[in-house]
Amino acid sequence: MANLVDSIRATLGKRDGISEEAMRPLAATYSAEVSRVNARLSAAVELLHKGLRSEAIQSASLPPNAIDDAVKLDFPDAELEDWFDILQFLDIPVPPAVNRDLVDQLNEAIVDTQPIDALLKQHRRLAIARAPLAWRLKVLRRIATVDSVSTVWEEDIESWEKVRLKQIANEAPSVIASANQSALGTLNEELTGVAWRIPPDSKIVRQVRSALAGLAVNQTIEELDSLAIKLNDAFCEFDEASARMHLVAWNELIAKLKSPLPDRLRDQSEPVALWLNEVDRENAERERRAIAIAKLETALDQKLPIEDLEKAYQKTTLFDEPPPMELITRYRLGIEERQLTKKRRFQAIMLAIVTMAGFAIASLVWWQIDAAYQKRIAAAKAEFQSLMDVGNLESASKFYAAIQETAPEIAATSGVASLAGQLQSQLDEAKNKEAQFERYLSEANADSDADIDLSAVYRAEQLAVTDEQKGKVFALRRRKEVWESGLATQQTEELLAKLINVRTRLDTIEQGEPNDAAILGLNAILDELTAIQSSYPRASTSARGQISSIRPRAVSMKSAIRTRNQRMEDEDRVMRGLFAARSLDQLVASLQEFADKAPDSPMADEFKRVISERSLWDQALSWNEFATTVASIVAKPLTGENVKTIQSAKTLIATKVDQSPLSIPDLVFDRFDRYEERAAILERVLGGLPETVIADLYTVVESGGAGNRYFVYKSYYDRMKKTRFTPFPPDEKNKLRSIEFVVNDSGAVKSENLTGEYVVYTEPHATIQNFLTSYQTNRDAILSDWDGELVKLVATLRNRENLDGQLKEMLLQHLLSGACEGSDYLSKSMVTELRVLKSRGSAIANWYEPAKTNHKIASEIETSVIPRLGQLYSLRPQLSSDTATRIRNQQFTWVGLLVRRSDSKISVQLTQSKPSDCRLAIVRPSSRDKSKVDWVPIGEIKSGQLSLASSRGDLIAGRPVFAY
Repeated sequence: MANLVDSIRATLGKRDGISEEAMRPLAATYSAEVSRVNARLSAAVELLHKGLRSEAIQSASLPPNAIDDAVKLDFPDAELEDWFDILQFLDIPVPPAVNRDLVDQLNEAIVDTQPIDALLKQHRRLAIARAPLAWRLKVLRRIATVDSVSTVWEEDIESWEKVRLKQIANEAPSVIASANQSALGTLNEELTGVAWRIPPDSKIVRQVRSALAGLAVNQTIEELDSLAIKLNDAFCEFDEASARMHLVAWNELIAKLKSPLPDRLRDQSEPVALWLNEVDRENAERERRAIAIAKLETALDQKLPIEDLEKAYQKTTLFDEPPPMELITRYRLGIEERQLTKKRRFQAIMLAIVTMAGFAIASLVWWQIDAAYQKRIAAAKAEFQSLMDVGNLESASKFYAAIQETAPEIAATSGVASLAGQLQSQLDEAKNKEAQFERYLSEANADSDADIDLSAVYRAEQLAVTDEQKGKVFALRRRKEVWESGLATQQTEELLAKLINVRTRLDTIEQGEPNDAAILGLNAILDELTAIQSSYPRASTSARGQISSIRPRAVSMKSAIRTRNQRMEDEDRVMRGLFAARSLDQLVASLQEFADKAPDSPMADEFKRVISERSLWDQALSWNEFATTVASIVAKPLTGENVKTIQSAKTLIATKVDQSPLSIPDLVFDRFDRYEERAAILERVLGGLPETVIADLYTVVESGGAGNRYFVYKSYYDRMKKTRFTPFPPDEKNKLRSIEFVVNDSGAVKSENLTGEYVVYTEPHATIQNFLTSYQTNRDAILSDWDGELVKLVATLRNRENLDGQLKEMLLQHLLSGACEGSDYLSKSMVTELRVLKSRGSAIANWYEPAKTNHKIASEIETSVIPRLGQLYSLRPQLSSDTATRIRNQQFTWVGLLVRRSDSKISVQLTQSKPSDCRLAIVRPSSRDKSKVDWVPIGEIKSGQLSLASSRGDLIAGRPVFAY
């Protein structure tokens, strides 16, 4: 890998220019290596996050060491950016960068767990690998902490910190400019999370913190943008519950925002807040009005005094909507009733007073005829004055007339005459007021109720004194009120009818296409709302208030349509670039461009999520390499090395892919998975035959082959061949010789005279040797086709001409037991046959006993076991000749991506050449193990028609679609 980086640097430094032919393979190789290293680092860090620190370090340290490889592949930032710029210029997919954050986490874990010796080793390794100074500083600080006795570490730390601080001063501007939250967080953690011997530049620390804070503000603004759409939707649908919920979330985000709220967001939220405030105000006003009406009704029911009634009535008139006419009528009747009762009470009192006064005068005349004249004048004057004071001019006139008639001398006194003058003035004034009252009443009255002059009514009402006058004023006012109430009702009904029409048109526009025609329709509605407001001034306040609730909806819809149309134009422009991507790296770049240029799009958040899954695609596509590896091994002879390769590939793919619609046939892996087991069985069944008793035995038949057969040791035969087993002389009549032969199953021997001539067969030794040779030369072939080769070996055994039938049966049972042990197919298919062989154990138990020569297997076995073996051989499961090709063709190919249509439904956009009939799948993190991925089927292409599976949570816009 160091050579790869050197090759890239050498290519970049060529004087004759940089060619695409030279750079493309280097970029592809670098991309593959970085992806591999990042995947291993990611898997190790996943273990680290689960608390498995040792396992994580071990995983990363397995050869080849992922941390070392990351260091070797890492470029300085400036050099890496230059190279990436060149690749983009040459239209070469930009490879991923080494994930330094993962390396940092693993290095930190290693540092935390290693003692000083291991730390020193790590320190040297990082120095040799020219690791970034930040990594090495962490190790050095840890060494200084562990080895606190030595002061040399502090000196080195200070020296390195000076260099690192210079690097940070150079790196900080580019990191800040990149607006990469992860990189900024890492830099901020390095600046503030450790104890520096030399304090970092406070200006840089503030800039990094400020940049992080700015990103936080931007993130909050993005959340507010998303929430503004939801607020607007709830507002347009008059969904008060949703609007209140979203407004609470909005206010919480505003509280978190550390900068002023942008005007565009304030403009979007204010109509909703005003609407909700108006709803709250109207609800509160309705509640207060209901309470006031209830109190007035209670006062009327309890027949409270006029003052209490008037106070209760005044409270019901403080609202935009007047009290019900029935209640107003009831109130006026109640007032009139109480006023009439009060007047009658007053008249009764005055009558009593007059009666009493008359009685007093009479008494004075009768009983005090002799009283002093002045006292009579004073009394008359006082009584006259009291009547004048209470305003009872009629009684005062009668009283004065009585004095004139009965006591003219008293009436002529100055005091009484003065009061009489005042009385006359007040009577004249009353007549004038009555005349004014009649004039105002005449001015107020009109044939048409609409023309009644309320100002004249009011002036007449001020002059009304008698009940008759007050009744006339009340009648006029009532006519005017009835007319106004009718007019208000008429205008309210007409206004509400027009608003219903406006709402219907708004609903139609909202449900229709958001185009220029919709904008024109909304402009017409806004103009009409202005006209309605001025045309119906007497409509009820609540009815007119509905205009205030409809207008923001129309304005919001207009703004939303314009915003949406502009967004759609931006999205269409960026989507064209997205569909033009010809590699997964270009797809990621296009997705990022879309998210940057159309942040308000519903797909922007989905695209950002998809971008974060980039490494998962390579992890999932490792299936293709796995299938290719399996196919290449299947096409080769089965060897231990190939088995290791397959097992390693299976283990690797198992750490990357959890679920996949593609699979390798179980029969393929059965050979590899059971290789070691079958090899052990084969070693025991065939390789162990030389250790058996019969392995070194020959068969000897006496009487020229017509007598009994015996088993002798090959070594005995070889030793005695020239003395005991040579032909007898022709003239010898007694053909007996002492022969040593086996007498039990443990191989014990004894000597007896056997009748010659002797026919000697090399069996069973020859059969055992034949089996051993087959094992040694055809071991891999047997392991490749376990069922077939062992059944063939049984057939070979059956055809051994000179092998004793009992030994054939014994070896047959031995071979089949081993074959069934290593094969589920044979063990399940030969239950009955194995039971037959086992039942014949006693029949062959004494195989060593002398008996007539018989090379055939028992008929019971010939008729039941042997035919069954032939059937099983022809029906055995086996790989076809095109298995390798079919496995190699089990590949996933990128063909397009998921997009969200304008109706919010997901569809597939094919961006590559349209495949033939195939199924479609996407990649997602495994639901069972987040370190792995799942291949999820989502649809198919059949006869050129693409169909998508039913909606599911895995269908996220931007995810690449693969054919298989």
